Amino acid sequence: MTEKRETEYISMKEAAKVLRISYSTAWRYFEEGILIGEKHPITGQHSVSKKSVLALMKKYGMKWED
Repeated sequence: MTEKRETEYISMKEAAKVLRISYSTAWRYFEEGILIGEKHPITGQHSVSKKSVLALMKKYGMKWED
């Protein structure tokens, strides 16, 4: 039996924009485990869980702005 993935992911670029940080800072947070995500096995692109972005935003009193 396979599990259905229920975690929503956003691109590293979008995470950086929402957090109002540079792409390289978002990348460093990903490498340090502050942002949680996964790497696409074919394209190599990284996706960040929206949950980890929201947790970081909550920690610093930020609100999600589209």
